Amino acid sequence: MESPSEGIPQTSDAPSASVPASDAPHDCSPPCDDITLLVITLNEGILPLSSSVATSALNAALEGNTHVCGVVMARQETVDAISTASWDEALAASGFGQKLVCERKEGNDHKFNALCIYGRNADDIKVLDIFVTGAANIEKKPLNEKGGVVALMDCKGCKICFGGFHCDGNIPSDLERTAQLPAAVLRTWGRGHEADVALFVGDINCTMDPKNVDSSKESSNAQVCGELLAADIAILRASVEKKGLKELSSDLRDRLETGLANKVDRNELMKSLDSCPSVLQVERSSLRHDVLWSEMTEPEEKMAECGITELLLQEMPQGSFPTYRMTSRDDKGWNAIKEARKAESMEVQGLEANLDVPRECIRDFYFADQKAGVLKKRGDMIRLNLGWLDRLYYGVNKGSAATTLLISQGTPQVLRLADGRMLDHALVPWTVTIKKNENESQEERRTCAQGCVVN
Repeated sequence: MESPSEGIPQTSDAPSASVPASDAPHDCSPPCDDITLLVITLNEGILPLSSSVATSALNAALEGNTHVCGVVMARQETVDAISTASWDEALAASGFGQKLVCERKEGNDHKFNALCIYGRNADDIKVLDIFVTGAANIEKKPLNEKGGVVALMDCKGCKICFGGFHCDGNIPSDLERTAQLPAAVLRTWGRGHEADVALFVGDINCTMDPKNVDSSKESSNAQVCGELLAADIAILRASVEKKGLKELSSDLRDRLETGLANKVDRNELMKSLDSCPSVLQVERSSLRHDVLWSEMTEPEEKMAECGITELLLQEMPQGSFPTYRMTSRDDKGWNAIKEARKAESMEVQGLEANLDVPRECIRDFYFADQKAGVLKKRGDMIRLNLGWLDRLYYGVNKGSAATTLLISQGTPQVLRLADGRMLDHALVPWTVTIKKNENESQEERRTCAQGCVVN
């Protein structure tokens, strides 16, 4: 097997070396100087999560990840005190009792954008710097929580820039919407620091969009969906209303319900309609979209040495379900996916990428309330309330010794409160291993004596 390329994360889709059945079990855990982290994003939708729900979700995310030294949680639209206490309790019970960071960006209606970081041991992770970024307040709110919370940490000698972001979906341009992320990298250098790795997660707020559909290819359901979506958007754009919601045309909705029900067509829809930018260039032009950046305190001249030149989108597994927007009322969405999975849990349901479900399940899960599966208009911004929004971006300092990332996305989870309300975003977890390559070749570090891939 080829060794991983520097700076390119290896995903769970990669093949693994086989072990003869006669061999005795042995430990092929990551080397002790490698760093394994669990990174989670969740838009809580102002719903207060109980410790029971938090524990069930955390146990599902940690399953099989016995070598994690820290947990990074990006939480958007959180009511903070209630939910934070629930996560604190769940993480402490799982061995992550060292709460190192819990920084928040305040917004309207008691909403917060929060970044919380937990460690197993007090000496494993040290806080070097914390700051927040701010998106333009285009809706003129008294408080705008859109933007990011960023923490620079030293983890076993590796400097990692973590960020939890809630991008503003009302900003029409995808690049302006996501500019908070590259700006955060540059501001790290502007504040007199540097980082080996950047790991940014959150609600990126880029939904299904027809702009990337390749019309030159043979017609497929995904291509037709893109064409129909473009037509529906054009009709709404031509309307005189500046703000509102619009149902999809019946043909488009029928095709989306059919396509999202099976993993093959769902994957084609993701490839054609996912609008999260695959690459974010770390350029100084991004700074003007961060209203909290100041040239006086974070001068551009310090950013000239920035070693992270781009942020790359971590691809989701083939056949992934959209992570937003799930039907959150009347138990319709929950009961639909629970029945399709034949599962008993009343708090957490996994959205396995290989799962095929009846079309009726998709209808109840994504299209059964007034805000789910509809077009939303806010001035020049028009988007479909459906897509793969909750994502991870990564960047590697090209001059760093810690240049190899192994990233594996876990199963997205749907969470439900005891009163029946369901979150309209999925919780998405990733396991990230940062491999430090100073002393050994990548091939030596990656394979144990009996041929197991170390990941």
